[in-house]
Amino acid sequence: QGDARLYATQNTLVYNRSGRDIAINGVRDLVVIDTPDALLITSQDSTAALRAIAADAPVQEPQQVFRPWGNYQRLHIGQGYKIKRLQVKPGGQLSLQRHQERAEHWVVVRGEATVIREQNGVLTQAVLHANESTFIAVGDVHSLANHGNTLLEMIEVQSGEYLGEDDIERLQDIYGRQ
Repeated sequence: QGDARLYATQNTLVYNRSGRDIAINGVRDLVVIDTPDALLITSQDSTAALRAIAADAPVQEPQQVFRPWGNYQRLHIGQGYKIKRLQVKPGGQLSLQRHQERAEHWVVVRGEATVIREQNGVLTQAVLHANESTFIAVGDVHSLANHGNTLLEMIEVQSGEYLGEDDIERLQDIYGRQ
């Protein structure tokens, strides 16, 4: 499944969900599983050990995470910053939230973003279009919604000393999440 180029290869299963170019040459009886989070290459007669291999894998933040509003893909992590691509479905909305440890810079790539902010105790809304951006400071109450009919795609750059997903304090959520 997915794209792969096979040369002089026999009895080999390839599962490519990473989108990378995979070329396999001169092998037989392999299983190749390539996802955005991990790559596994094993012989077909060794698949019984897969549970132990999976249990031994390091715990890390997945590259792509699905939420009720859409999904995000982690593009890069550096010292004090993280870059994500967010895709918000039409009608989707992130929770009204704040962060104690990080700031966020949002750039709209495609679609129309409604940025919701609390300013002086009042919720305000502003609409951003492609090539427009905004800054969410540490501690700002904020949300993001897609009131349009097409997919909203954004780049988010988080900055701060701590960038974990547990720094989200949800104040309101249309999906009932805490």
